[in-house]
Amino acid sequence: MRTQDLKSGNIKSCGCGANCFKHQDINKHPDYKRLYSIWSGMLARCGNPNDSSYRYYGAKGIIVEPIWLEFRNFFEWSLVNEYGPDLQIDRKNSKKNYCPDNCR
Repeated sequence: MRTQDLKSGNIKSCGCGANCFKHQDINKHPDYKRLYSIWSGMLARCGNPNDSSYRYYGAKGIIVEPIWLEFRNFFEWSLVNEYGPDLQIDRKNSKKNYCPDNCR
C-alpha cells in the first residue's frame, strides 16, 4: 500500500480487514501492536488518574479528542501521516490536546 493512496482516500485500510481492529487481534499483528500501545498509553496518560504520567497530562486538563477514542480513527490518521515503527506521538503545542491537528 502506498501512502499517497491512503491520503487520496483510494484505500481506507491496510487490507488485512476489520478484524485487525478487534482488541484480541491487534496483538497478533506486529505493526499494529506498537501503534495500539502508543494509542492506549495516550489514553492512560490523559484519562487514568492511576497512570504514572497522569499528573503531567490529564491532571492538567489535556485530553484525547473524541475522534481518537476509537482506535480505528487513530490508526487511519497514523497511516496517512506516515507512521513508522521508529516514531512516537508528539503534540505540536504541549498545552493543547491530543488531536489530529496538534499531533505529529
